[in-house]
Amino acid sequence: MVSVSLDDEVLRDDANGRVELRYRPLGVVGAIAPWNMPIVLSVPKITHALYTGNALVLKPSPYTPLATLRLGEIAADLFPAGVLSILAGFDKLGQGMSEHAGIDKISFTGSIATGKKVMASAAVNLKRLTLELGGNDAAIVLEDADVAAIAQRLFDGAFVNSGQVCMAIKRLYVHESLYDAACEALTRIAAAVRVGDGFNPKTQLGPVQNKAQFEIVKGVLQDTQATPAVRILTGGRPIEGPGYFVPPTLVADIAEGTRLVDEEPFGPVLPIIRYKEVADAVQRANRTSYGLGASVWGRNTRRATEVAGSTATWAPIQPYRFAARNSRGSVASTEFMGCVRTWRRCRCLCRLQCAEAFHQWEAAEAVHPMTDRCGPIGTVSLRENRQVSEILSVAYIAHRCTGTRRTKDR
Repeated sequence: MVSVSLDDEVLRDDANGRVELRYRPLGVVGAIAPWNMPIVLSVPKITHALYTGNALVLKPSPYTPLATLRLGEIAADLFPAGVLSILAGFDKLGQGMSEHAGIDKISFTGSIATGKKVMASAAVNLKRLTLELGGNDAAIVLEDADVAAIAQRLFDGAFVNSGQVCMAIKRLYVHESLYDAACEALTRIAAAVRVGDGFNPKTQLGPVQNKAQFEIVKGVLQDTQATPAVRILTGGRPIEGPGYFVPPTLVADIAEGTRLVDEEPFGPVLPIIRYKEVADAVQRANRTSYGLGASVWGRNTRRATEVAGSTATWAPIQPYRFAARNSRGSVASTEFMGCVRTWRRCRCLCRLQCAEAFHQWEAAEAVHPMTDRCGPIGTVSLRENRQVSEILSVAYIAHRCTGTRRTKDR
């Protein structure tokens, strides 16, 4: 871990004048986290906001509040009062945070539909906004790929967390010469997977997380079954009995123009799409309104990188590795500051982590009640004085990263 001090930068100093770039905390950040990975996706919001000098109000999903609230209990004795507030509530709480004049920025991770509502609410006072929304990530298997070597990685990339990951593989494009072999290899893997209770140590895939998402996945499966000429290789129907369990479902001989391919199912369902020419596969992969990641699989690294450079998500991938760069270009802690420094990642993911605790807070506390449709649920502590005495240090770990730094004013 290497500490990176965000000191003031001199952009120009000559006879015509001096120009400086200064990083300053925004003040109070509101964060809204999703249900699929409540802790994993909340912690970066907490660390990036706090270690860049902001107070944070975090709202977990109403489907998964307990783990995040427990995290708040653990952190309560570590920070000054009001620095980190965690509130559980329903949709109206998120809207209230987005519209609140005392919150300077919203960081939201979730669906596109909800992201649009957050953006509309934040527009009331032109609040700064970061949205990480859904993805319909494509993986392209080139004709020189070794199917036996990559089948397990393809499967894991698609069905991790039962497909409930924004950057999971959701469309698999396979060259026609490898199509049957890929379908057979993936079918064998799917047939051996144990689906069930996550408390059972033998379980490999768990359930769909909530009833609403379960109904969406069921609807996608029903539409797929009604599509002419489509082959369902494995799964296809929920597992009978209690719980929202769906077996890993592989669908062959399907193409664009279907709900499964065009939308994000966010469940354990993968369409396997045949292609003949690479240029056609890239064009079809890019034909989506979703962002996030993409991957290219092949033996020839140079060729795979060239193909990946044509994808709309700028995601060059090493052969046989699912390590996509997403469309945000970075996960920079400085998104919570007045100016942002971004890193374009090259062959692998960068992970930004916090290094040093903050130095001094100059904060007078003001308590503002917040309610949802069920009535009062807690208080949000906002700082009247939003300037912090020092800019905080951040750190990053860039494993073998050879990215190009860009600096821009946000």
